[in-house]
Amino acid sequence: MAEINVGTVKIVLPPGIEIDARAGKLSDEEKREVPRVRKGIGLACDQTAVEIEKVGTSFSIPGVTASGIAAKGVLAEGLDEVIEDMEIALETLKQANLLADADAYTDLRKVNNQVKAQADFQPELKDRFATVITYFSSKRKSK
Repeated sequence: MAEINVGTVKIVLPPGIEIDARAGKLSDEEKREVPRVRKGIGLACDQTAVEIEKVGTSFSIPGVTASGIAAKGVLAEGLDEVIEDMEIALETLKQANLLADADAYTDLRKVNNQVKAQADFQPELKDRFATVITYFSSKRKSK
């Protein structure tokens, strides 16, 4: 099975899904040169393979076989499915991150509020929790 390793993430692809060695290494110019393909390429390849089989040797194209074009269609559709699953996983991770950030923010805000409330009686708290005070005193970056 093919794998993709990026930083701390390891993606194990389903059997039959192979990654072209050039993937992830194309320049912007090279990406622009790759033809844009319409949806349904897998079905078109599958039906074409059936027709190539039916006509037999009376119709041949150098370098193109029924099994080859069918396999390429299966790969294209398989990669589409993996990408769709990855997009769902990415959205799940983004929401998990949003919730984790909010949870951490809530606790940090409680600490900040307590430090500010008690700093008049314990001035050393401002030094000990300078990171928290600085975090809440800096303005958010505008979009």
